[in-house]
Order: sequence, then structure tokens, then C-alpha cells
Amino acid sequence: MHSYNGNTGEGNGFTFHDFNAHDLLNTLRRAVSFYKQPEIWESIVKNAMTGTIVGCNRQNSIVIFMQGLSEYK
Repeated sequence: MHSYNGNTGEGNGFTFHDFNAHDLLNTLRRAVSFYKQPEIWESIVKNAMTGTIVGCNRQNSIVIFMQGLSEYK
């Protein structure tokens, strides 16, 4: 998995390095901010659907897909 980069449009998810509540909350806020921008979110989803997502042993990761968030609304 590669964390989404808003400057380049690359990435297929959202990651955080330290396993703690603060980093998780910041990552979720970042993901939600992109979700509220449909064109950007569609790009992230497309990247996630066309790429290979491999678990990372050294980095805690979160992938948030449109379907899951749309159910949250």
C-alpha cells in the first residue's frame, strides 16, 4: 500500500507510522477530507482498485473504500 499523495495524485490508501490514537485520528481526518472531494476520492479508489495492495510489516495501514464510507453517511 502507498499512502495517497495529494500533490502527485499517487497512492492507493492512507497510512500511519506509529500505532497510536493520535496518528489514527489524523489519518482518518485526512481520508475524510479527500472523501469530501469527489474527483480526488474517485482517483484514490481507482488507484486502489487497479493496483496491488500488499500488507506492510513495518507500517500500520488503513484503506478506506468509498462503499464503506457511503454506508457511514
